[in-house]
Amino acid sequence: MKFPSGDAPMRLLSMVALGIERICPRSLRRGVPFALVIVAAIYTIMFLACASARLPFGFELTWLESGMQAMTDRLAAHQSIYAEPSPTYVPFIYPPLYYVVAHGIGLALPSLGPFIPMRLVSLLATLATAFTVFLLLGRRTTLGLGRAVL
Repeated sequence: MKFPSGDAPMRLLSMVALGIERICPRSLRRGVPFALVIVAAIYTIMFLACASARLPFGFELTWLESGMQAMTDRLAAHQSIYAEPSPTYVPFIYPPLYYVVAHGIGLALPSLGPFIPMRLVSLLATLATAFTVFLLLGRRTTLGLGRAVL
């Protein structure tokens, strides 16, 4: 294998890859991707279980939630969510889409309580991001099921 001069990192990576091929038996190389997919599936199941357990919790889980709820309440009262800071209200500098969507869910399903619409938006955004990464990896790589690990 020939490398252009000054390509030491590529040479080092190739040496490591060849060393791994010599050391690891073929059966181990086939089993590792499968094991990684199983571990990724367990991690995903644990994440969903944890998120679904926290979703209906009636009190704030972090100090940010009360501030986010205050901004959603201001939106419901037709007040500016980016008002000048005062001793009683200091807005967060996040873009307004989160508050608008959470407020819309709260209006559509008022029995959910104050925190569930915001947590639902966050959970759905997380799942949509993970699914988008999964699809992009499928288009740009040849990883097969191994892309689920990433």
